[in-house]
Amino acid sequence: MVKYLRKHPGIRSVLVEKTDRLYRNLKDWVTLDELDVEIHLAKEGVMLSRDSRSSEKFMHASRS
Repeated sequence: MVKYLRKHPGIRSVLVEKTDRLYRNLKDWVTLDELDVEIHLAKEGVMLSRDSRSSEKFMHASRS
C-alpha cells in the first residue's frame, strides 16, 4: 500500500476497516503520517488527517 501511495501522489485517502491491519509497527505509523494521507477508520467512524485535533490522534494511538 505504501508503495502504491508513493507511486500515485494524487491519492490522499486510505479507507481502513481494521486498524490492527493498518499499523503493524511504529515505523508503519510514522510512514503513513509522513505521506500526509487522510485515514478513514470505518468501524470507529473516525477520520484522521493533518488537521485532526491532538486529542483525536492520541485516542486513536492508545487503541492501536
